[in-house]
Amino acid sequence: MKKIVPLGLAILSSFTFAFSQEQPSSKPQKEAATIEFISPQSAQDMDASDLVERQIEDFANRLGISYGVPDDKGRIFFYSVRTLNVHSPNFIKARIAAFDKAYLEAQRDLALYLGRDIFTKTVAKTLEDYSEGEGLENRQSNWKVLKKKLLALTDAALNKALEKLGVNPEKLGSMSLAEKRTLFLDSIKRQTIIRTFHELSGSVPVKTFEGINKDGNYAVGVILMYSPKLKQVAYDIIHKREPVYWNPKKGKPINAYLPKTDKGWYSSWNVRVVWDKHGYPAILSFGQWGENWSKNPKKRERDKKHIYRMADTLADAYIADFLAASVAATKISEAGAGTKTVQILDPDQPVEKDIESTYDKYKEEIKRTAKVLNIRGIGTVARRTIYPKIGDRRFIIGVVVKAYTYESAQKAKGLENWKPKLHREGQSKPNTIYQPQTIESPNTTDVYDW
Repeated sequence: MKKIVPLGLAILSSFTFAFSQEQPSSKPQKEAATIEFISPQSAQDMDASDLVERQIEDFANRLGISYGVPDDKGRIFFYSVRTLNVHSPNFIKARIAAFDKAYLEAQRDLALYLGRDIFTKTVAKTLEDYSEGEGLENRQSNWKVLKKKLLALTDAALNKALEKLGVNPEKLGSMSLAEKRTLFLDSIKRQTIIRTFHELSGSVPVKTFEGINKDGNYAVGVILMYSPKLKQVAYDIIHKREPVYWNPKKGKPINAYLPKTDKGWYSSWNVRVVWDKHGYPAILSFGQWGENWSKNPKKRERDKKHIYRMADTLADAYIADFLAASVAATKISEAGAGTKTVQILDPDQPVEKDIESTYDKYKEEIKRTAKVLNIRGIGTVARRTIYPKIGDRRFIIGVVVKAYTYESAQKAKGLENWKPKLHREGQSKPNTIYQPQTIESPNTTDVYDW
């Protein structure tokens, strides 16, 4: 039987032979150079970022999800990892900042993916009656291909395409063909960017991971999930509507979602979407802040007050950011309305570059919008102080949990509409019995629900 040699082995053998032939015969033969792949034998040998990335991959394998591609429910998962050093003087603050940066990086990657997809579909729909030849695949925005197609359009065809993009036909009469092309490119980009940022309102962090290696290098990872259902949840809350989604079989008291251990409290961060006791979508927000542990009791008490103020502010901010996303996209849209031929976006660069450059403005608009949002039904449900020790360093961390539920929103609405009674009524004894609730369940969003 003829023996088959693997191609890679054959190439390596040829390389080894050629190398040995070049050695002078008077010198001793050297051992042939080989390529080896060395795997860490244990977690002790791994970088902190590797530890976290393995956790992230294990999570995907357990749940049967993939990163960067949509599943059959339209959900998309992205993740990002950031590193820091546990010996940093302000480690706890640096850790929170690392979480924020990882979240923003994952969301930016999501925005680029959504932008490419939206761009491709927008162009295909707008030019469906005139497009021939080379296509616009989703792997890139193919900006050069679009401009090439645009040059082939007649004036009448360009007018119809611009009308599809929402441009008033009365504005087109006095424009030259070159001006219309510029307006078309700008309009395509605007629609892509605005729709992309609207879609980001359906994204939340669903899991976080942390790891430290033997050298004190620390890493945090954030998994972000986009789901059309989450976009609907945010829309219903912003517009004070009764929730579209209802899942009474999975409903739980809000306290049941709180962590059971100090480790759970330590790792809880940002927004989670769950089902309340009535089966309606609810939002939990975990804000935390911390300081180095002090031996001075008075300083510890001062630190605690400051920590809880900061954690409270962050818990509010995370909910507001989630809800303000779609509103901020609308404001960016309105700010860009009314332009004629002056392009705000660069017509010579692909849409991905414009999404990246506009992303920071979008996040700034979210912050401005979040400050003026008037959302009923948000209240503090828990506070917890924990004292982690990492290596030889001790810290004090405060965690504040805030929640939005449809029930609490309706109660708040009732208080706003309250009017004093003009007639005395007989008083009756309240018949509500209050019972303590225990902390039992994990705090992560169940991705199967969304």
